[in-house]
Amino acid sequence: MHHACFASAVRDRAVFGADDVACCPDTDTSGRDRTWILADAHAGTESAVDDALVDLLEFGARLRVELIILGDLFAGWLGRRSFATSSQRRVLDALVALRERGGYVRFVVGNRDYLVTDETLDAFDRVHDGFVFVRFPAAPTLLLHGHGIDARDRGYARWHRLSRHPTVTRLLARLPSLAGLALA
Repeated sequence: MHHACFASAVRDRAVFGADDVACCPDTDTSGRDRTWILADAHAGTESAVDDALVDLLEFGARLRVELIILGDLFAGWLGRRSFATSSQRRVLDALVALRERGGYVRFVVGNRDYLVTDETLDAFDRVHDGFVFVRFPAAPTLLLHGHGIDARDRGYARWHRLSRHPTVTRLLARLPSLAGLALA
């Protein structure tokens, strides 16, 4: 349901009319006057969502926004270009274009994002593991994906520890491209 709403809102330009973009100046990032926050896009499985997201990123590039992505950019993702589908590469290319036009992109790792670091992709200026503090005019603000907040979810906590263990991460990084694509 949220995918259809997201795609519809972006397609209708309801969320980003040039003077109507909900934004907050971020005093920490090169004097930018627009900061956008995107969470849980889960792109990569529906072409309408991918098209809407690329449209949004292209518009953000024209405005040179700071974009903070709070995890789960894709429905599933091993953060290497060699493991990316064609639709994921389209979105990643739009992020690169946003950066090349003067935008700034931060990425907070979510529960569906693996192998994403500052070194692995050219789509992000900064990668944060779990959370980031951003200074808005009123006060420093904590931004996080939120997948680890419920301490009672012990099953997820075990899965997270296992799936993010350095040995597992090293094995994932060594997968052949086709195997990485199949997993993502």
